[in-house]
Amino acid sequence: MLKNVFSQFYNYVSGLASWKASAGSQKRIKLTSSMHFNMRSFSKNQHGVVAIVFVVLAVPLLLVISLAVNYTMGSKLQTSLQDAADAAALAAVSPGVYSRKNTPEVQQKLSSEAAIKAFNAMVPPDSQVTSTTLVTKMEPDSLTAVFTFTGKTNMVLQAAGDGKMSLGGTATAYAGQQTSEYIDLFVLIDVSQSMATGADPATQARMNADPQMKYCDFACHVNADPRKGDLNIVDTMAVAISKGYQLRIDIVKRALSDILQKAKDLTADPNVVLRIGLYTFNSDFNEIRPLTSDFNALKSDINNLSISTFRSGTNIKYALDQLNNKISANISKNRKTYAMLVTDAVSDSAMFLPNAGPLGLFPGFVVSPNGTFSANRCYSETPSPDQNPPRGYNVPSTSNVSSGPCIPDPPASGHQGFDTMSLMGIDPAWCQGIKSLGVTMTTLYVEFGKLLDYSRTNKMDFNRNEWRHIYANDYIIPKLPSLMSACASSAADAFVANDSASVNDAVNKIFEKYMFHPIVRLTH
Repeated sequence: MLKNVFSQFYNYVSGLASWKASAGSQKRIKLTSSMHFNMRSFSKNQHGVVAIVFVVLAVPLLLVISLAVNYTMGSKLQTSLQDAADAAALAAVSPGVYSRKNTPEVQQKLSSEAAIKAFNAMVPPDSQVTSTTLVTKMEPDSLTAVFTFTGKTNMVLQAAGDGKMSLGGTATAYAGQQTSEYIDLFVLIDVSQSMATGADPATQARMNADPQMKYCDFACHVNADPRKGDLNIVDTMAVAISKGYQLRIDIVKRALSDILQKAKDLTADPNVVLRIGLYTFNSDFNEIRPLTSDFNALKSDINNLSISTFRSGTNIKYALDQLNNKISANISKNRKTYAMLVTDAVSDSAMFLPNAGPLGLFPGFVVSPNGTFSANRCYSETPSPDQNPPRGYNVPSTSNVSSGPCIPDPPASGHQGFDTMSLMGIDPAWCQGIKSLGVTMTTLYVEFGKLLDYSRTNKMDFNRNEWRHIYANDYIIPKLPSLMSACASSAADAFVANDSASVNDAVNKIFEKYMFHPIVRLTH
């Protein structure tokens, strides 16, 4: 009997709740027979206990059921409003709204406008939203937006108060980057002695004016001038470090170290997603670390890179050939492969030209035991502009200058062990083997600043006043940007930098173009 009373009473109240819930839409519903509380049957029941039970339980039952109805309706509205808040937060950080170039104030304004528009578009018509707020936080490479709302809804049945149920919620969205999946990057860095010169034109000028930086304008290394009887060996790199001069290799190391830290922070998957291999070259080629996702180890490797103090030259052709072999042995059809060449682009193959034929630098180049040679001279002058004192080092004329790879030096009479010195810019053909593998070749040209033309004023200083400075300034350095661009897969894959800020910007652009991809996500 008691069970029957409960059942009929519940059906009756539920019918009332359904009727009131639909009243706002002006559609009264007719209670079905299953909801109808049979009052006539109830009034004919002669058992007094039924009436007593009804009286005792009516109020608490009514409260419980009203709470259930209110909770159900409130939860449904809360879900709708939370969906709207999520949309608002995402709109605040969307690519069309967020830009790293914006100031925090401008970004707050743009994000707020987009968030409110998105929120209002999804809010149910009968919602009573009382407030909305958006707070944005900008980092160098990301934006976080927190959207908060409050509101109320009418209760079906209430015992006290204003008959309203409070609603509220928060949504947080993030826009930034994460590492791309299934990417292999082979990084080849020039660690020859020319990468130890000043990092920017201002530093180069300061070093050139420093007597302790003797002979460091073209390349820093252990220097002496035996032709002048100067046997005082000076390690110019050690002096540069002790004086705090910022060198080309320093800014490259810093930019790559920072980007590797960023790669670690943005790694979306602890498993293999982005792999990087690190390689260096001067006259030789060195594998520092094969492909790995251990960015901590790579960062340590970068920070520990150094430049040798002996005259080892710069053999770009040999380094690219060796990198080609490494890529060929590791390339995968399931992964995109990229190569990144970082260099000042001047090839200076000191002491390696006797092997120029096999290396492919100068086919047909021959050095005989008595010092004579056959090759394409850069100036085609006889005698060579480079002559021994006391005659001095002649300034070469501009006539008959070779347009292709050539041997600017040696003189037939000898050059203190550098009879096989070559000087030339990078040849784009050296990059073709890597590109033919289907690899995207990207280049970062760390600009080779114009050298001082000492030869025009003092012909007697073998190291600082050698005519090769003039040759480099007039016939090599102007061509380097276009040569590096032709080495890359396309002009859009070639970058140029000449100071710390531009090197850092170029490295970031390379990684953002190939290694990272933008993401927008809710964070709650």
